[in-house]
Amino acid sequence: MFVFAERLQTAELSWQDFRKTLGEVGTGDVVYCDPPYVPLSTTASFTSYATGGFSVADQEELAELVREAAQKGALILISNHDTSLTRKLYGGVCLIVPVLVQRMISCNGENRIKTKELIAIFSRRPFAMSPETCFGTIEIDTKPAKNTMRKWLLDNGYEDVARNIENVIRAWRARRKRTRRNWWDVLAGDREGNPLCIEGITFPVLRAARLRKGLKVTPGCLCRNQKEKTPAITKTQRWQAGRRSVVD
Repeated sequence: MFVFAERLQTAELSWQDFRKTLGEVGTGDVVYCDPPYVPLSTTASFTSYATGGFSVADQEELAELVREAAQKGALILISNHDTSLTRKLYGGVCLIVPVLVQRMISCNGENRIKTKELIAIFSRRPFAMSPETCFGTIEIDTKPAKNTMRKWLLDNGYEDVARNIENVIRAWRARRKRTRRNWWDVLAGDREGNPLCIEGITFPVLRAARLRKGLKVTPGCLCRNQKEKTPAITKTQRWQAGRRSVVD
């Protein structure tokens, strides 16, 4: 995100219909399309990204315009659910990459299953290898491991705090900065209970983090779940961001 923010300093942003955008692309352009995903079943739908919904006709028109843009020399990527409909919509593309994604939208963690998605790549130049040879099936697992700090934060309503920690870790990795940090100590603040700032992000002082560290709970400490349990100190806890980890 930090790298993206830097690039935005010299970028020109436009808010416009996808038809106009795809009509403007040409040779050398790279376009990523993230339309509202088609339903996985007749009882499921997710169209809230677009006012009035995003119909099958819109999906078909997007696919057709993407093909035209690719013929003009652009490289186009589209993500969507992996269904018979999307396979038909994107049929004839140079590459379809299957993706398995662990979703975090179910209220019951035990019922969360991997969702089949795909990335369709449109290009005027054919790929020399098959999708299976190039990529196989990519698995993106966003389900937090048990007994980790990330799971505790997500379970107790601190999604924004978890996201900020991930942003800092990714910024360090982008700069190849090998920094290990105890994030519980960060969320406990200093000895007087003042918040700490890491990479320009000020982290809130959590009541549970101060109790875990044996510090006095000071006024203003954040506690979003009155039933939350103070996490125990263990030697095996790790902060997980994707498949890599940083000791917390």
